[in-house]
Amino acid sequence: MIAMGEGDKLIGSHGSVIGHSWAPLFYPDITSVELYGYKPEAEVLLATDADLVVVKNSAYAETLRKEGIPAIYFGYKNIDELYYAVDLMGEIFGGEAKNFGEKWKKRVDETIATLNKEMAVLDDSEKKNIYFINAAVNPGTLYTTCGGNSFNEYWINAIGGKLVTAEFEDIEEIDQEVALSLNPDTIFISGYAEYTRQDELMADPLWKEIPAVENQNVYLMPTSLVSFDRFAVELPLLLDYSANLLYPEIHQFGGIDEMREFNKEFYNIDFTDEDLNNMLLGLNPDGSRMD
Repeated sequence: MIAMGEGDKLIGSHGSVIGHSWAPLFYPDITSVELYGYKPEAEVLLATDADLVVVKNSAYAETLRKEGIPAIYFGYKNIDELYYAVDLMGEIFGGEAKNFGEKWKKRVDETIATLNKEMAVLDDSEKKNIYFINAAVNPGTLYTTCGGNSFNEYWINAIGGKLVTAEFEDIEEIDQEVALSLNPDTIFISGYAEYTRQDELMADPLWKEIPAVENQNVYLMPTSLVSFDRFAVELPLLLDYSANLLYPEIHQFGGIDEMREFNKEFYNIDFTDEDLNNMLLGLNPDGSRMD
């Protein structure tokens, strides 16, 4: 909604955006948005007199509708489901919001098409085996991860990688012994506590002989209005950034110049080099660690 220019219609949300340190730089009026949990009671929502409530659980949406609350559910684990959500929001708001959606989808399509062409040169044996640590969960561990049929599997496949936990669907945490047995050659860590998880990983003797740690192929994700760990406006940047880390000889990422261009086009904001560099490093606006 913020990128679509509809932030002024946002009256409440959960904390992952409202509480994000970069949010006020992307949308100064974020301070006027009320903070709610993921599943506020119907009475609370009725009191807001909201025209629409968007949730991430279908059963919860149905419960709210039975209480007379106009609620819709978005749950996207692949690009088609994401595009459906973008298109529906465009239909709801109309005008520039709809135009934004079309422009943004074109950018994503172009990025994916480029990756498909570039990664076609890789044999299956050449693809990196990737373990993903979700550092956006509190409390989280080195074993807070994701499985198959998830957003993370989608973008990892798109950049020519293989998610080592793909055989486990709908998981949020994996057994320690199983995780270590997967022997990944690359690890991505993403979320507000990514530096903390990285410190824990590099200091843990159980991981020291795992190829990704032994060879220093442990990567942190940049941040923006949200961390680069989900289906969001920043998806093209996530794909370019991570593909370049895996295969720099195949795919290029333009660093802060690409991030500057993207934020001008899709948020209409011209950030400073210092801001963009801190985003790229996954830091707060003042350069400090988020954890």
